[in-house]
Amino acid sequence: MVTLDELRRKVDELPEFCRTVLGPEIRAFGEKHKTAQLPPGAKQRFLKFGGGAIGLYILAQIVASKSQPSLGQPLGLLFFLGAIICAWQATKGMGAYVKARAEHFRALNSLVHTFKKRAIAFCDPEFQYTPQATFPAEIYKSCGVFSPSYDVANAEDHVAGVLDKTQFEFQEIRTYRKETSRDSKGRTTTRYIPIFQGILFLADFNKNFKGHTIVQSDVSEKALGIFGRATQRLMGAVSNMKLVELENPEFEHHFKVSSTDPTEARYLLSPKFMEALLALRGKYGQGVQVAFLNSTIVVAIPHSASFMEVGTNLEKMSESLQRFGHELVDMLEIIEDLELNNRIWNKNPQQAGA
Repeated sequence: MVTLDELRRKVDELPEFCRTVLGPEIRAFGEKHKTAQLPPGAKQRFLKFGGGAIGLYILAQIVASKSQPSLGQPLGLLFFLGAIICAWQATKGMGAYVKARAEHFRALNSLVHTFKKRAIAFCDPEFQYTPQATFPAEIYKSCGVFSPSYDVANAEDHVAGVLDKTQFEFQEIRTYRKETSRDSKGRTTTRYIPIFQGILFLADFNKNFKGHTIVQSDVSEKALGIFGRATQRLMGAVSNMKLVELENPEFEHHFKVSSTDPTEARYLLSPKFMEALLALRGKYGQGVQVAFLNSTIVVAIPHSASFMEVGTNLEKMSESLQRFGHELVDMLEIIEDLELNNRIWNKNPQQAGA
């Protein structure tokens, strides 16, 4: 099991790995897909004959409309036939290029996914990486930090493994609400409104617990002050979740905590852990939310920018893979920031999300 410091060193070695191991494969790929390049002179031929085809077609239209029928029709037909011949010459040999280009892009995307998997395996052979992941519907609905209803959902870039003593998994997820409207002419427009876009991070927590605790951004209290807190108490009264009040004014200013077991929630949210969550909020943004469920900590991090993307520019693959590695480390620093490897009462590692 790799440690975070070992992982950082591996990421620093990714450019050399790319140069010595992946470099020959990148060059071989370029040789194999030479046919995906335009044939010599094809661009010039396309411009010359394509321009001629357009010019002759325009002349055909002008002659046919302006001249006497007895003269205009034969001349228009002649120009039209010339346009067809020029168009054929312009696209001569392009069919094979288009087909080769489509195959090139399919093979390139497959190669990039393979390189991402191999970069992850280079960092730790025990890590598992899945480019196109299955959306985690059960944990999304049960953790309590999201609105459980959505119309469209997808997930990608799923990574799972063990860092030191802590089992983890994370992935990028997106959920959308479908909105359909109709205008005065009866035309229908469909839009997909984002609900959540970001990273869903799960890890085995370092304390045993049985309840369900949710730590959300305290929007109600910020907007309504004391009345917001009263509203939260009322909402808790009609569910099995109870509002938890803690002895950290700054934490309560930023977060609302509710739990099925307030005593257990205070045990989980020790003074030191609350400070760590505040630091996590400072690092990843004010939209960070946390849930404790089934001995697992769930962290939701809004993130609209591209995440763990490598791109298809093979000339910059070394830089792209190192950036990919840094984003991996950035996510796994959550385990260090929250001190999840500090096992309480020798708690054994468990499967995240179990």
